[in-house]
Amino acid sequence: MLSKIGGSSGSTSSIESSMVRKPCKGHGIKVIVFTSYTEDNPRRKFMCCPLRETDDCKFFEWIGDDLPPQYKMIVVRVARKKNIIEAQLKEKKLRMIERKLGVIEEHNKELQNMNMELIRRLNGETLATKQYIFVWKWFK
Repeated sequence: MLSKIGGSSGSTSSIESSMVRKPCKGHGIKVIVFTSYTEDNPRRKFMCCPLRETDDCKFFEWIGDDLPPQYKMIVVRVARKKNIIEAQLKEKKLRMIERKLGVIEEHNKELQNMNMELIRRLNGETLATKQYIFVWKWFK
């Protein structure tokens, strides 16, 4: 199971709860494995204590070796392109929603105008009916 958590300096990591490793040196409880998505350490796994936020535990350890620089550059480029594509998709969805909202607002105005016309007609008919009754009583 992967879930995102906020990291420092705008980075995000994912918790990989199925990958529990050795115990924390400070608490003796099993650590949680994360994956870094920063430009300095893209897709690099590391371990932290589950109590790092509540008990201010400083246990941190990288898992495995760092990626070679050329691989880092590739991973970072792909991540940037992915972010650009996601932003473009979000913008297109937003424009589509704004267009639909515009259509809905136009229909709403039309309905309001129709409603006002119906009210005017009903008021006119009511007035004409009152006038008819008055005239009928007058000449009776």
